[in-house]
Amino acid sequence: MIGYGIIQGIAPRITGKASGQPPQGKSAIIWALILAVVTGLIAFSVQQQWHPEIVIIAGLMLFGAVFAVNSSLHSYLIVSYAKGDGVSLDVGFYYMANAWDA
Repeated sequence: MIGYGIIQGIAPRITGKASGQPPQGKSAIIWALILAVVTGLIAFSVQQQWHPEIVIIAGLMLFGAVFAVNSSLHSYLIVSYAKGDGVSLDVGFYYMANAWDA
């Protein structure tokens, strides 16, 4: 959880927001593809019996890091594309409700 939060905290640097160029929808597609590739590589490596214990642990850590960037990017895009003030409020309540369940 701490690592996930750290990755989400530095996600703007990774996706380009901190450099003054806010990410666009194309960034979401790229990060979703990266996530799919990581998932596929984990599955393929385990199927090939290539050190499955190491692949699962390292692969899931990499998956978690990419997923954290992806999640942060999607949250940013949802709020940035929303024009009304009520949308950002609704999104905030949605995330608070999810945090409460955790």
